[in-house]
Amino acid sequence: MIALLWTLSTASAQTEVCATPYSRIEFGAAVGQVDDAYRNNESREAKYLLQQIGEKLLCHDEVVDRLLLAKFARFMALSYFFDQDEEGAIRWGSTSKGTGAALTYDSRIYPEVFVDLLEDAPEPVTGGPGGGLNVVSGGGVFLDGSLLQAPEALAEIPHLVQVFDRDQVFLGSYWQTGAAFDPSILGDDKPKAPKWWTGDGASSARNRDPAATTSSGGGDFPVVPVAVGGGLLVVSGVSYALASVTAGSMSDLGTGAELTTARTRANSLVLVSGLTFAGAVGIGVGGVLVSHDGITFRGRF
Repeated sequence: MIALLWTLSTASAQTEVCATPYSRIEFGAAVGQVDDAYRNNESREAKYLLQQIGEKLLCHDEVVDRLLLAKFARFMALSYFFDQDEEGAIRWGSTSKGTGAALTYDSRIYPEVFVDLLEDAPEPVTGGPGGGLNVVSGGGVFLDGSLLQAPEALAEIPHLVQVFDRDQVFLGSYWQTGAAFDPSILGDDKPKAPKWWTGDGASSARNRDPAATTSSGGGDFPVVPVAVGGGLLVVSGVSYALASVTAGSMSDLGTGAELTTARTRANSLVLVSGLTFAGAVGIGVGGVLVSHDGITFRGRF
């Protein structure tokens, strides 16, 4: 927790090269482990888990779920409270309340004096450097799971800033204190909400390679599916033409064996033509639908 506290207290932008993404399911499971640790009076274990979560959230490749973040922040506040750091507890408690998530206090975990400390704390003011944001076209900057449309934040408390592109690909994140935004995301834009943003938080990222995306409108053109589908159409046409030629030559054959062989060849070529035609249509149409977001899978934890 010392490393995370240092980063937040100095308002430094922290970035990290992520070998693997940190999913919402992993985040939720880790918060559950912290809950279990506190219920078992294992505050040192909870503190260690919270430190791990704070670092791994920098690789959270989904817009963070506000409810989970609120739970994490309140557990952070409890950890500071047990360390007799009331100022740190109030800051993290304010982060939890700032998400807008409605949480209750379980008396088996939260002492009454801790609850009073957080509930009686004054609300932090909102501030910021003014101006606009520097946002990738069609993308968005998110502060604690909410879309950011101006560089404003509650002062003097921890915030998680995340950046995504127009295809919902995670570009990076960092912790900041108050409105100390990293200069790289400050600009003159007044961005609109990305088309993929539903406003409910917990919007899953697509694990695409950012280098494979383009800046053109709509999804990327499905070059490979269309090329494969076109090739299969050619095979289908050639097969059907050969079947037609074979069938036309059957009248010139004299023996039963020759007729049987020719008929079998013609039927086989017709079958090949039909199968390749169906495959061409399936691959081509499917590729276009997927490329242009015609099919979307969503889930909730």
